[in-house]
Amino acid sequence: GSTSSLTGSGAEYTNNNNNNDMYDNEFMRSNRLAKSDLVVLLAGSDDDRSVVEIRNLTSFGCELGYRCVYVEGGTEGVLGASSRLNPQADATPHVPSISRDAIIYLYTINQYKHAQNERYGVKGRDYGGGGGGGARGRQPMETYILDIRRHDELSLYGTIRGARHLPGNHLPHALTLKNDEWRSKYGFNKPGLHDVVIVLCNTGIRSKWVAHLFLDYGYVNVLHDSQGTNSWHLDPNLDVYQTYDLAEGLPDPVPFEVDEISFEKGRADLERMGMLHIFLEQASTN
Repeated sequence: GSTSSLTGSGAEYTNNNNNNDMYDNEFMRSNRLAKSDLVVLLAGSDDDRSVVEIRNLTSFGCELGYRCVYVEGGTEGVLGASSRLNPQADATPHVPSISRDAIIYLYTINQYKHAQNERYGVKGRDYGGGGGGGARGRQPMETYILDIRRHDELSLYGTIRGARHLPGNHLPHALTLKNDEWRSKYGFNKPGLHDVVIVLCNTGIRSKWVAHLFLDYGYVNVLHDSQGTNSWHLDPNLDVYQTYDLAEGLPDPVPFEVDEISFEKGRADLERMGMLHIFLEQASTN
C-alpha cells in the first residue's frame, strides 16, 4: 500500500491556511486511507504531552485496523536524523526468512522441551509482573511462533498448530504493554527482547512489516515466513486464500495438495542459517 504522513501539533492535525480548505477537503476525498496503507504519524514536538497523544492516536488507528506507526522525536527528530543520514547506507534492518519445515522442526523441539520441564517439575520463568525483555540472567530463550492475521482470518480459514495469536493491527502499540497487560490481552507471556520471535501471515507481506516493528523495538532474534500460510500446505484444515478487506466480501478457499512434513529439511534450513545450535540448546536447558 501507500504511505500517508499526518503532521500536527501533538496528535492533532492542524491547518493554518484557511484558503486551502477547499483543496484539503478534495484531497481527503480522493485519498481515502485503505487498510493496506501504512499511516505514519508525526508530532510537532517530542514533549511529554505530545508523546502521549501521538501514542494514543497510533493505538486508536491500530485498533481500527489500520497499519499505524509514529516517528519518535517528532519533526525535530526527523530533521535531526535527515542531516546525519548517509544516502548510500541502507538503514532498514534485514529480517531473516524461515521455512515452514524449519518452523515445524522448532515447534517439535518446543513441545519436547515443555514435556521435559513438566516431567521434571521445572517452572516457566517468572517475570515478577514486569514487562518482557528485562534482565534475563542465564535463563534459556523461549521461541514464540506468532500468527498476526486478523481474528476473522483465523476463524474462517484455520490456524497453525502451536502458533500464538497476536493481531498485527494491534502493533506497534502492543509492544509498549507490560507483561501483565500483554498476558491478560493475548493469553501468553510477552516475549523477552532476546527470545526467538517468528512471525507469520498468509502471504509474508504483513509478517515482514511486523517483524521490522519488533526489531525497531529492540528485539534481536526475529524471523518471518516470507511464503506465508498460503504456502504452508501441511494441514488440510489451514486454507489457502487471497488477501481481502471485509468490506469487499470473503474469498473462496483455493484447493491444494497436502505435502509431507520434512524434519530433515527443517533441520538443514536451521543449520544453514547458523541457528540450529541455539534451538538445540533451548531444548537441552532446563
